Amino acid sequence: MTSNRNPVHYMQHPANISLELTPLHKQSCATPPLPLGLICNTDKPFHTGGRVTIAAPKQAPDLCIEGEIAWCRAHSGGYQVGVAFHSSDDLYKIRMLEQLCHIEDYRRTHPSRNHPGQQGAALEWIEKFAAHFPTDGL
Repeated sequence: MTSNRNPVHYMQHPANISLELTPLHKQSCATPPLPLGLICNTDKPFHTGGRVTIAAPKQAPDLCIEGEIAWCRAHSGGYQVGVAFHSSDDLYKIRMLEQLCHIEDYRRTHPSRNHPGQQGAALEWIEKFAAHFPTDGL
């Protein structure tokens, strides 16, 4: 169920690609979230309304994105969180980071036959999936 504090749609982060969620000591945003959020797994619970930074150092070492926990629930021996974004800049960044993470997941699980080399899986993923990657709120 969505409310005015939750995005309408979510991107699912690949489970085998690590994300770092770090709590921030900031107030929750007064503005409503943008329509697209992120779902990811974590080993610790987060409080609804809490602000976090999201990073994936192996995929994008210099990228740090702010979000707000929309919900948190127990899931497969850990937790699953929904993260909302309030700035179009943060939403754009998380969408780009998620594409990198999905490409890496694809590279690990689908050896490239059509495009050999390190960039092969990226080219293959872009051809197959980029046109269908969520763009809500951009």
